Amino acid sequence: MAAEFEVEVSPGASHHLSTLRMKIQAKSSRRTLPPVSLYFFVRTVADAAQHPDVVRLVQDLQNIPKNELAAFIQRISHWSWPRSELHVWFGVLDRFDELMEALIAQYDAANLQLSPFSNEDKALLFQILRFERMLLDNSTNRKLFNSYDVSHSRR
Repeated sequence: MAAEFEVEVSPGASHHLSTLRMKIQAKSSRRTLPPVSLYFFVRTVADAAQHPDVVRLVQDLQNIPKNELAAFIQRISHWSWPRSELHVWFGVLDRFDELMEALIAQYDAANLQLSPFSNEDKALLFQILRFERMLLDNSTNRKLFNSYDVSHSRR
């Protein structure tokens, strides 16, 4: 049995693979299966990644000042955007990592933390972690997130 793959990416397509077509054919001496198209699924995820509301939220989360971020995230009470691939959110996740690394260094939390978090920093950490949880619950390719296994094994 042999598999045949055909990948077509339209000119000017972004890294979201907006027009990916894949055909899989099984070949044997007895029968031939018709091609299976995954176009609809891939196209749906790619469209979600380019959805204007998703793009706007990603940009807002990357650009909003640190002192306004916790309040901005707190206003997001539930997920109302289409499911998208996690790689769309890498810029936001990188920013969140940088903010958490800075707070860990500021409070020496990697060792024995002697000074408590300020209310503002505690709120920021809580909101970042809450948003990441919502994001992971509403994204494909969640395994790309380093802490996915840890966060979902404690449910």
